Amino acid sequence: MRLGPPKSAARAPSPQNLRAMNQTLLTDDQGRPRAPVTKAEQQVSNVFGGSPTPAALAASSEMRRTLGTTLLKVEFNGLPPDATSHRLHQVLSALPYEQGVTVSRSKVKVDYGGLDMMATGKGEAQFRNVEDGERAMAALHDAQTRCLFGKGAAAHCKYDDSLRRRRSTDTSAAAVGQG
Repeated sequence: MRLGPPKSAARAPSPQNLRAMNQTLLTDDQGRPRAPVTKAEQQVSNVFGGSPTPAALAASSEMRRTLGTTLLKVEFNGLPPDATSHRLHQVLSALPYEQGVTVSRSKVKVDYGGLDMMATGKGEAQFRNVEDGERAMAALHDAQTRCLFGKGAAAHCKYDDSLRRRRSTDTSAAAVGQG
């Protein structure tokens, strides 16, 4: 019985394998995107949507970083006395927001009374990765009209730092600076 690595592992890689290991996926020698050749490359290309250019990759990572810092705080009034943070989170996470919007369980809170520990009818939630706060609020208002939060419950925006709001603020500040 032989212990240790197999004999084939001790050999140095062939020049073709060495070049393939150093070459990044789906790019040619100059770094430009190339068409997939093998079946495995075609599968990877279908899953990842092709090979992005370095400029596109930098732009998408910048967008993800910017979108990751966006925030929308929503306040709820008129929640039923038996409301819990868990049930409110379930309702909020089931609503149809735009792609990427998240609501963390730890950021959904229902206020409870001091002595009886019943819900006071107030609550709040924080949403992350919000590109358009108005569309997210429209989804919340739709859920409000369907009484998903409880009969007579209302949701209103407490703080909007969505990407659309930032862009409109940046353009208005630039217009004031030019005038």
